[in-house]
Amino acid sequence: MRSLRETERMHSEIEAPSCPLRKEHIEELCDLSYPVVPGAPFARLILEALPDALKGKKAESAVPLGTNIIYDFEAGTLSASLTGMLIESDIGLTVQPVWRLSEDSVEVMADIHPRDCFGNSFDAKRFAGELRNVAGVANLDMKNLGAVVLEVTKENSVRKDVVVARGKPPKDGSPGEFRLLFEADRAAGEVQNNGSVDHRERGSFTYVKEGEQVAKLIPPTMGVEGSDIFGNAISATDGLPVQVHAGKGVLCEERADGSAIFKAGATGVVLLVSNTLSISDVVEIDSDVDITSGNVHADKGSVRIKGTVTSGFTVTAQDNVVVDEVVENATIKAGGDLVVAGGLLMDKGGIIEVGGSIQATFIRNATIRAGGDVDVKVDIVNSDIQTSGKIIADSEHGSVQGGTYICGGMDAREVGNEAGVVTSVTLLSPKSETGDVDAEREQIQDKVAQLEKYIGTDDMKSTLPLAPKEDRRILFELFQIKNRLLDNGHRLDENEQKNLELRSKELAKIWLRAIKTVYPGVSVSIAGKTMTLSKAEQASKIHWDPEGREIVVTGLS
Repeated sequence: MRSLRETERMHSEIEAPSCPLRKEHIEELCDLSYPVVPGAPFARLILEALPDALKGKKAESAVPLGTNIIYDFEAGTLSASLTGMLIESDIGLTVQPVWRLSEDSVEVMADIHPRDCFGNSFDAKRFAGELRNVAGVANLDMKNLGAVVLEVTKENSVRKDVVVARGKPPKDGSPGEFRLLFEADRAAGEVQNNGSVDHRERGSFTYVKEGEQVAKLIPPTMGVEGSDIFGNAISATDGLPVQVHAGKGVLCEERADGSAIFKAGATGVVLLVSNTLSISDVVEIDSDVDITSGNVHADKGSVRIKGTVTSGFTVTAQDNVVVDEVVENATIKAGGDLVVAGGLLMDKGGIIEVGGSIQATFIRNATIRAGGDVDVKVDIVNSDIQTSGKIIADSEHGSVQGGTYICGGMDAREVGNEAGVVTSVTLLSPKSETGDVDAEREQIQDKVAQLEKYIGTDDMKSTLPLAPKEDRRILFELFQIKNRLLDNGHRLDENEQKNLELRSKELAKIWLRAIKTVYPGVSVSIAGKTMTLSKAEQASKIHWDPEGREIVVTGLS
């Protein structure tokens, strides 16, 4: 008894005989458009059609082992060793079984015909016995086979690929699973009002509270062994575990079922790096901030970018932002400090707004609003910077060239350049903000201008006698309002002058200091006064003189 797989292998390994047997060499004894079956001959050799090489016993060489054909030399007939279709190929005539084995040996499929070549109805029991005895198939599905035979007989049709025997497929174990127990806020993008999606905007990073369950580790399952159609065992693969370990700020509770629950030991951002789960108050981006990462928003703590913040993207943090490379035309907003290992390249837009200080190697064409010092290792070029702290560029190559700067002091090696680039510096002491006073003065001026549209610009004594008697009372009241407004304006001016006197000592403590040169084209404004340099000043300090109440240039002491 050969197994089905052996039958298939033998058929594939048959070598073509030197003189193969062809259909032109046989006389059909039945309808060979239907399967041939074991038993009666299906064909007789036509002796006169045979070439000399196939006459007599030599014809046996044309029917090699594995063609599933039985040659009767005495009778000169051909019969089948199994149920199949007679075909002609390079190796000559063969009987190809109507069944075949699946690649995993779990199923046997067969083509079921309504009758055999002799006109007999398909015999399911005989066919099943043939599969058991000839092919060694177990686990026959007689119910399905019988049902299909009835259908094809009734319909006089052929049914292809009918499963007539089925083993038990193995079931591989499922891998372990790591599952977050909170809903992350970061999405694929933000839908805009016009229906488009901004894929840069992914939302904020999710923060968890101390004691909150943040993740669950589910163990893998074991594989379940199967069996093929011959009854042989088919092994299954066990699921692989997921390796995740508790890191800083995370507690791990192992359960009896092999699972584990991770809890936050502190409030912060959940991070999974190198199979270690941790809680941190620093959001770390291990790449550039670009379309892959999206914008980065940290509602709490700080952000560290281990690459570049590329054009058009935004990074916000409640505390500090650290960038390992460069900021290119991006928006950075931080409640604390900004530290950039490279520089700020902002020639095509973007803005920097921080509550603390800024450190960078260089700054180009940037718009910056800061609460602390802006300190660069090299230079600042063509930028718009407003800060309550100092602007510092006093290294060996430090310079501030071109742009507008409002600050609490400037220390640089050079300010401006030999070409006379316009560089505007306004020095403000911490107590020198006059925005509220200026706004109040502007309101007074607007109200006076509105009144003068009705009462004119002359004084009350010259206007009232010329007005109609019935209008004089109203005009008198309007002049009274105007006078009160003007008095308030005078008081503002007096108070501002007094404040300026009180601030003189404070103003004297701020300066623009150039270790090497301040070039022509640089203007310095202090307390409403401006000095524009017409010649280069070497190793100098430009500051406020409280005695003369003016801006002066002195040497470095």
